[in-house]
Amino acid sequence: MENFTIKNNAISPNRVVFEDSDYVLHHFKNDSDDIIISKHVPRDFFLELHFCQNGHVTIQNKEITHTISSTKSMLYYDSKMSELDFEIGANSNSYLLQLSLSNLHLLLSSKHNIPEGENIFATQNAILEMKENSNEVMQTIRQLGIENMNEKIKSIYYKGKILELISYLGTDSIVADSGKCPFTSVKKNTIILAKDYLIKDLKVVPKIEDIAKLLHISEKKLKQEFKEMYGLPIYTFFLNHKLNIARDLLAENNLSIQEIGETIGYSNSSHFIAAFKKKFNLTPKKYQAQ
Repeated sequence: MENFTIKNNAISPNRVVFEDSDYVLHHFKNDSDDIIISKHVPRDFFLELHFCQNGHVTIQNKEITHTISSTKSMLYYDSKMSELDFEIGANSNSYLLQLSLSNLHLLLSSKHNIPEGENIFATQNAILEMKENSNEVMQTIRQLGIENMNEKIKSIYYKGKILELISYLGTDSIVADSGKCPFTSVKKNTIILAKDYLIKDLKVVPKIEDIAKLLHISEKKLKQEFKEMYGLPIYTFFLNHKLNIARDLLAENNLSIQEIGETIGYSNSSHFIAAFKKKFNLTPKKYQAQ
């Protein structure tokens, strides 16, 4: 969903290059000789990485002012979700990568990255860090600008480049200086089981009380640890999951809108259409027609 507004009369420089439930990659291109100023509201529970291929971008609000160029990147997260001003320099070309905290948590906690128990990113802490770009980072940034890519490989290509950028920048920025990962193996397994139970039947909304009893955990603890691990309250996660499934089914174009709504538990098509539009800013019909 677009979350940028333009302050002057210029054409919006923002184009979403790639988007799924875990990553959103924005491309900003200003070919004019004037600065373009836009406002940006960060997404809830998303970390931001700002890169500049050429020219410069100044990112600021009441508390920060930072300018990035081709030699620097900026990592930013603020739980207050404060609005940011973007000043996109003349003839500048830059990218914003938004990363889901829940996905990043699982990525960095996996056995292939950081052993469990290592210090990892703490979602409650504000982070702002400037980093020098290596030659590898600058090369990967240039490779983000490929146009007219085959849709069949687009997802694989951009996910690969996103993981490259995360690995090149190193995990030190998103690894807390103190404290341990809040999820022991037992805790993580319990919450994963809760998530699996939650989404096993999209037509039935399970009661939190029933999930808690099944897993021998208090409702309060379940709600708290679920939100800490996945970045969302239980029912918000459930609704987002259902609507993401609906979006995938719409893209396949094999079922009617009513059938898709029924598949994810909506007996009333108008309720499904309203929920879908609220999340994706498009009705299912308009999304399917894209």
